[in-house]
Amino acid sequence: MAERRYTALRIVAILLSLCGILVLLFTLILVLAAPGIVDRVSTAFSGLLETAVKEAKEKGEFEEAAEIEGIKRKLQEEGEKRSAVTGARFGILVYGLIMALGFFASGELLRLMIAVEEETRVLAEIFEKKRV
Repeated sequence: MAERRYTALRIVAILLSLCGILVLLFTLILVLAAPGIVDRVSTAFSGLLETAVKEAKEKGEFEEAAEIEGIKRKLQEEGEKRSAVTGARFGILVYGLIMALGFFASGELLRLMIAVEEETRVLAEIFEKKRV
């Protein structure tokens, strides 16, 4: 029975494959959850802007309140376009797939190198036996 070598490298190869699975999983979660996240953030930010407008009006700073309301209007107009969310989702998907593929490829490359070394050792032993 052949001895099992390179235990640490085998563990690293498994960990790299697991990282690839996790990156792929998180990528899919982010791509699917991106619209909800953007909606929550924009709602929270709109609330903050509304609070800022109220505080500015209470202090009698009507020019600042008008500026903040203008910013809020522009953000609402931009938020309706949703093109940024689609672009971000596409970017997240491409980046995540490339990273996951890199992790998978690294793990498989380590496994391949271990297998090549094992086969080379077996062939060397066979030739050594025939030579003697």
